[in-house]
Amino acid sequence: MGTYSDYAAFVLAGMDYQRELYVRHVIRMKMTYGDIINKMFELNNDSKFKDIKNPKWLIEVIGTKSLSYELANEQRRRNTC
Repeated sequence: MGTYSDYAAFVLAGMDYQRELYVRHVIRMKMTYGDIINKMFELNNDSKFKDIKNPKWLIEVIGTKSLSYELANEQRRRNTC
């Protein structure tokens, strides 16, 4: 990671029928855009989370849209969009 990398966090959460929120998994690390994108694909393919139906990815990017463009390019490269 670069000296100036920002922290990124991944939170896997769910909600039950009573609308109670449950946090299942948390990752917090200093990451570059490339690291963030690779971690997203890694988590998406992790067998521990295959029981999740209709996963949704929410991305908060402050100050730049570069991550969104990088992710779109990587999805095309990996033929996943």
